[in-house]
Amino acid sequence: MRIERAMVLSLGVLLGCSGASSTPASDSGKEKEGSNEGGEEGGMVPFPEGGAEATTPDGGDEGAPPEGGSDTAAALDGGGADAADAALEGGGVALARGQSSPLGIAVDSTSVYWTDNAGGKVLKIAKAGGAITTLASGGSSPDRIAVDSTSVYWTNSTNSGGTVLKTSTAGGTITTLASGQTLPDAIALDDATVYWTDNNTQGAVLSVPKIGGTITTLATGQDDPWSIAVTPTNVYWTNYKGIVDGYEGEVMTVLLGTGTVTTLATGQSFPVGVGVESANLYWAEDVVGTTMTSLLDGGAPSTLASINGATSMAVDSTGVYVAGGGAVVHVSLDGGTPVTLATSPSPTGIAVDPTNVYWTDSASGIVAVISK
Repeated sequence: MRIERAMVLSLGVLLGCSGASSTPASDSGKEKEGSNEGGEEGGMVPFPEGGAEATTPDGGDEGAPPEGGSDTAAALDGGGADAADAALEGGGVALARGQSSPLGIAVDSTSVYWTDNAGGKVLKIAKAGGAITTLASGGSSPDRIAVDSTSVYWTNSTNSGGTVLKTSTAGGTITTLASGQTLPDAIALDDATVYWTDNNTQGAVLSVPKIGGTITTLATGQDDPWSIAVTPTNVYWTNYKGIVDGYEGEVMTVLLGTGTVTTLATGQSFPVGVGVESANLYWAEDVVGTTMTSLLDGGAPSTLASINGATSMAVDSTGVYVAGGGAVVHVSLDGGTPVTLATSPSPTGIAVDPTNVYWTDSASGIVAVISK
């Protein structure tokens, strides 16, 4: 994955969509083998090789928790931050420090999950803090992540050998849902299905049942599909496009069950995030510093807010939350002046729950939280 972020972010809102919210996360890191160093607890389950399933170190059943997991305080070197060192200078609290390159992030009712891209791991920690549990290790660039009530899903973003994987939220057997992907990236879920973008030569949006099975190609010929969100009727994504393409990014949708792909917006400046809240579709741009809104049936986008450089975005009924440009920022769903919730050297992934905002910072190696 690239980090081609340093210019200006825009948030776009596209009126007229329906469905539940979806929270993509993004960005980068170098490929490196993971280890169990630095205060992490729990038996590490290696990533599957060659598309096969991996079992727990003791051959346990799928869904069994890793050995050694606990909720006791972990050491600061790569572990959960203790109370004495948890507060961050820029605002918020560090849940974990010493990560190699924390990237994608997701939350459920009790825990925070993230990928360590350079460390090759998938990890979790209780929202209240404590020991870090390593759910998977030895991966080559785990990227974005999503979670439901029982399982964690993530993309393993390597050229030509990329995979889409899952494991229980308690750890255990890792299941390969898709292999041989060219560069799987963003990931989203509905009740029965996993959706992802493949943003290298394949330029595709794909899906597979959560229980495994046949992969369905929803769209092909896309130019760098980057972020993804899903409603009961549609899948939405952004086509980031490269520098050579100029400001030619797109916001796209496909109607599920029909294969009908529609372009919702063009001429976007490297859109990197997309999310759905109620009847609105929001997206983030990386470069120009404008924010767009448009009716679903057409019309020129208009400005919601302008924020410096972005890596990812989350949205819920309380607003749009952006990571990037050295800050974690909140914008009202109706627009207005952005509010900086925290400053952070290189905020990368972002997720929200009803009361808090969570983010990863790939430069400082932290996973952090701040109240809304």
